[in-house]
This record gives sequence, structure tokens and C-alpha cells, in this order.
Amino acid sequence: MVRDAALLAIDEANRSGRRTALAASVADSGSRSARFLATLGRLAAEPGMTAVLGPCPSGLRAEVKGVLERSEAVLWDPGPNEGGLCSRYFVHGGPTPHQSLKHLMPWLVEEIGRRVLFIGSDEPHARELVRVGIAVLAAAGGAAVGKPELIPAGHTDFTAVLRRIRRERVEVVFSALTGVSAAAFLQSYRAAGFRHSELPVASPTLSEQVVAAAGAKAAAGAVAAQPYFAAWTSAENARFVNALRHRGARQQPTAMAEAAWFQIRLMAAALDRLEGSPLSPLVLREAAGDAAVAAPQGRVMLESDSLYTRLWPKIAVVEPSGRFKVLARSSEAIRPLPYWAQPGLACTATGAVGR
Repeated sequence: MVRDAALLAIDEANRSGRRTALAASVADSGSRSARFLATLGRLAAEPGMTAVLGPCPSGLRAEVKGVLERSEAVLWDPGPNEGGLCSRYFVHGGPTPHQSLKHLMPWLVEEIGRRVLFIGSDEPHARELVRVGIAVLAAAGGAAVGKPELIPAGHTDFTAVLRRIRRERVEVVFSALTGVSAAAFLQSYRAAGFRHSELPVASPTLSEQVVAAAGAKAAAGAVAAQPYFAAWTSAENARFVNALRHRGARQQPTAMAEAAWFQIRLMAAALDRLEGSPLSPLVLREAAGDAAVAAPQGRVMLESDSLYTRLWPKIAVVEPSGRFKVLARSSEAIRPLPYWAQPGLACTATGAVGR
């Protein structure tokens, strides 16, 4: 889906008749870390390569940064990330924990309950979602129930966690699980007799892809927080979803796919600014700074000082059909704050960190 959305954006950008056309070279790492690094190194070293786009695996950012530094390449990452890595070699399209949770945690306290049990994987992004979630929840008047459950990535046996949920006075279960673990947890939750209508699972990692894997029956009633949902109603999103369908896409687009789409459009905007000047990964990155484009989620802008994107967080519930219904949306684009717990810190495009 990320590939399809990116190729769609390239086609749309090239149809506008700009002097410098975008061309794509597609590679698939098969979700294997070693292959991702090798593929990234090969793509970054290709003559004429101006940008590499793809979701950086959680826990691999330091290694990826090394590959990018050696080749003076830039990775345009459409995936969510934990923040904290300040580097001029990454351009971020996905949400930081602050963007994901700023509105979700107060909404949970007001609409559902104050006592929240946190569960997530032991990967960096999930750990940071849990850490920030606990802090934002406390600021909103809620409380974490005991210590969070941090489980190895890919884990699918949640017997002990389900017993704890039943044993303690929990009002909301916060899940930062991803991939097969996220789907397996929803299935186990349903099989254990829990219902989201009585004790909901709320998650900033729940996407159309996870719902499809878990099944609508297991996911119905769960709450999600994402900057984009395929069911979001806007003229731009209707065009986006229809265009993907016409390309043969059979899955609903996810927030990561939408981010890949608008990152390509940001590249195109940077090319327009350069007007035929000599190109390189760093030159393209600089030209994209503070550029804004109309995205399916709303108008987004890439901040030149942090290389993160201002996004429009939304809260949605999974309907019995398996589609999301948006319940709330931020009234403004939310600034990316990679250092949520340290508001005095700021990231700059040169990689320096200062107060």
C-alpha cells in the first residue's frame, strides 16, 4: 500500500508538466532488517538517486543513520517514530508520540475512563508511546494501572495479560502493539469474553491493516488514533482513495500510505522551488523545508528546523463492518515534538540539538 500510494503521487506530480520528472526504483526488503540495510545502501549509492522513501524499522534507526551518513543520502520515512533521533538524514512523515496522544488521552479520560492499563511491545517506538501516554494521561487527570506490560515484538500469547485485565479495576486498555501482536491481542481479547463496548482497547497503532488481520468481529468497538483514516471525509481523500482503487489497490489505505503520498508531493514541491538547479539528496531536503501540501488528512507542512511534519490527529472507532468512523479531529495541525518530555529541546536540520 505504501508503494502504491507513492507511485500514485509520482504519476500525479509528473502529470503537472514540471521540467524535472520523478522516476521510481522499487525494492522490497521483505520486513527483514539485514535486507533493509543492504537494500538501503544499494539504493542510496545509485548514481542519480535523489531520495529514498520507505518506513525505517523500529530499533534500526542508528544503523540506518550510519548508512545514510556514509552515502550523504536522505531517507523520507512515512512511518510513525519515537522521536529523539535528531538527524538531517531523515525526513519524517508519520506522527511522533506527542502528535498521536495529545488529544487521545484527554478524550479517553473524558469519554471512557481514568484507569488505564498500558500494553506494548519492547521496541523503541512502542516504549515511547507508552512512556508519553502515561505522562499525558496523568496531565489529563487519569492514572496508569500498575506497571505497563512490555512484550517482545511478534508475541501472540496474551494469557497472562488478559488475566491481569480481568483481575484489576481497568477502565481502558491502551495498546501500543504492532503487526501480528496487535491483531493477535484483539483476537485473544474477544475470545476471552471482553467487549470493547464495556472495556475498550484504545490504540495509536491500530490501523486498517491491523483490523483486516484481526477481523472486524474482534476489532469492532476498539478506538484508534491516527492522523489519517481511509474513511475520513474530505474531497482530497475521496480523490486519493478513488485513484488508488483505479490503480488496482485492494486494501484500504493506511496512515503510512497517506504519508508516503504527501511526502512525494513535498518532493515535487521542492523540485518546483529548485527550478532545474543541480539536484542531490541534501539539496532536495533543504528545498522541501516549510513546504505545505493539501493531503487527504488536511494541509500538512514539513518543518525545516526539525524535518518532522505538522499533522492532523484524529480519533476513530472501528465499526462492525471493519471500517473506521472518525469521532474527533484536532482543530489545527499539530506541531511535531520529538522531545515531548523536554519541551526546551529543539531539533535542527543540521542535526544539532539545542535549547
